[in-house]
Amino acid sequence: MKRYQILFLFVFLFFIELKVPAQTGQLMIGDKAPELKIEQWLKKGGFKLFEKGKVYLVDMWATWCVPCIAGMPHMSDLQKKYAAKGFEVIGITSDDKYGNSFENARKFVSKKDSLMNYNVAWVPASAKDSQQGIWLHSWMQQAGFGNLPTSFLIDRNGEIVYMGDPATIDKTVEEVIDGHYTISQLKEQFISGIEAENILRKFNQALKANQVDTAVSYGRRLLSKFSYVRPNTYLITGWQVAHYQGTVDEPLLQIGFDAVARGMKQTNFTSPAFFDVIAALYAIKKDYLSAIIAEKAAISLSDGEMKKNNEKNLEKYLLLIN
Repeated sequence: MKRYQILFLFVFLFFIELKVPAQTGQLMIGDKAPELKIEQWLKKGGFKLFEKGKVYLVDMWATWCVPCIAGMPHMSDLQKKYAAKGFEVIGITSDDKYGNSFENARKFVSKKDSLMNYNVAWVPASAKDSQQGIWLHSWMQQAGFGNLPTSFLIDRNGEIVYMGDPATIDKTVEEVIDGHYTISQLKEQFISGIEAENILRKFNQALKANQVDTAVSYGRRLLSKFSYVRPNTYLITGWQVAHYQGTVDEPLLQIGFDAVARGMKQTNFTSPAFFDVIAALYAIKKDYLSAIIAEKAAISLSDGEMKKNNEKNLEKYLLLIN
């Protein structure tokens, strides 16, 4: 089970305030990976970076980042699965004012030894307006990203082939490892995903302003105008509909259902977050039986805090149906 996909905290921490980033940076798919300075290896490592013929996944993380921690078993699984094929996962972090000091990071890596079964490095911090943190790393700034976790996948030629949320990186990793990809196709997907996220931002802004007709228009555009939309974009679209404080009429509700259905298919129906959202959408329709079935599916796929939240939602739906 992919626990990195299950935490709605990701939505709360990075999207509920409409902080969907507009990637306007200098880095693009197909560019050579910039220099990566390692100050000290915290675990494993010690090898030459971006050696031709090897594939690297560079993952930005921090000790306080809940979705980063939730995704660590996934990073470990990828490292184990492809290690024999010249694949290296490198988790990098740096000093920040929120407690991600070198000592705290070192202790975290030591304590979570089995959780982080891959290379981990401490990198020089980037200072900006007295703030520091891995989200201000030069790679992040050049790519135009500001959220954690963010990963960069580097192919055997030292070129960037993926930038973004590691929760949706599996298919690209497999294709790059096996050589079944083209830079042009991955670049097209990346650009399409960014453009779709820009529409999501406008969709969210319209809902926040209670401009439902405008939101519906943007939602329909999101569902029809792009060759590729990231699963998290679909997830957030459905979540925003499910938690809209105003009246959710049929056109808006249908956008929520359609977005969630597409995201579920993209993630092979393994992400409990999508089941949780679709349960909330069914509840809006007062179809509490379907909501209960969907929430039970979410519970079966989740664990930790997410599972507890799912169980609370299930209790709510059970009370409503009685």
